[in-house]
Amino acid sequence: MDKIINQIKLKTNMIRVPGDKSITHRSIIISAMANGQSIVRNYLQGDDCLRTKKMLEDMGVKIKQDKDTLIINGVGIDGLSQPKNVLDSGNSGNNQVNVGNYSRAESFC
Repeated sequence: MDKIINQIKLKTNMIRVPGDKSITHRSIIISAMANGQSIVRNYLQGDDCLRTKKMLEDMGVKIKQDKDTLIINGVGIDGLSQPKNVLDSGNSGNNQVNVGNYSRAESFC
């Protein structure tokens, strides 16, 4: 069954959540899927999360890192580029599932 998701209008452009591995993965991936710039603050800087960042950078997402802030220039749902090298998710099953699901709609997959 197809579902239509309507645009959500927020009263503010900022949502504050604590640094957390699951939230960090999803924040980076959702920001990459968005069109335009997103800012993620207080993200967890663990190995798994940094690999999520690197995998998306390897597929053309521009991400600037400044201390505890990421500035992510999203490429949209179908804007990823084919990576030049094999993506390394390390020991993260989340990376394989979440980034894999995002990228499988791309023509290079």
